Amino acid sequence: MYFNIYSLEVTVLDASKFHLSLTRSILSQMGVRRIRISDQLGVVLDALLAEPSGLLIVDSKLPEGISCLRLIRRIRSPVFQPLCFMPIIVTSSAPTDKFVESAIRNGANYVIAKPYSLRVLQQRIQRVITDNDGLELKEDRYVLRQMIESMEARAMCANPALFASLRFGDANQEGRNPSDTKLDRQSLIDMLRKPDTEPPVNNV
Repeated sequence: MYFNIYSLEVTVLDASKFHLSLTRSILSQMGVRRIRISDQLGVVLDALLAEPSGLLIVDSKLPEGISCLRLIRRIRSPVFQPLCFMPIIVTSSAPTDKFVESAIRNGANYVIAKPYSLRVLQQRIQRVITDNDGLELKEDRYVLRQMIESMEARAMCANPALFASLRFGDANQEGRNPSDTKLDRQSLIDMLRKPDTEPPVNNV
C-alpha cells in the first residue's frame, strides 16, 4: 500500500510539552505538513471526533491520569466509525513486554520506545499505515488480528496456561458493549476516568 507522507495528517497526544515539540520537529523533518499536537485529552478528542487524523501518536502516560489502554480500546469501538480505523502508534519511555502486548490487544498498531529517531519513526509510520488494512473486529473493538494471532502462537508454544489466559482474558474487560458509548467528548472522558476493572499494567 502506497501513501504520500506529505498529505498525511498526524495528531500527537502527550502529557510532556518537550516530547510534543520534539515529535513535531521530527515529523516536520520527515515532510509531514499537517500536524496537530496537544497535552490536553479533551482538545484531541474534539478534533478527532470532528475529523479523524491519518495517524494518532499517543503516549502511554496521559494527562489527568487516564489510561492509555482504555483510550485506545474506546477509540477502536465500531460506534466511532470512521475514527475506529485510524492507525495508532503508542510511545513509551520504557515499554515492558506486558505493556506492548496489552497495547496491541487493545487496538494499537505499534509501540515504540522513547527517545526515537527520525528514521525509526518514519519506518514505523510506513508500517502501521500499510498494516492498518489488517484491522478486524474482535468482540467490541478493531484489532490487528494477524499480530494477535502471532502473539498467541508464541504464547502457546512457550506456556499453554498463559495462552489460555491471553485467549480468554478479554471476556472480563470493561466496556464490551459498544452501544453504551455516546458520541461526544465529555461522555467519553467520563468513561475513561472510571476505575478500570482490568489488572494494572506498567505503562511507563
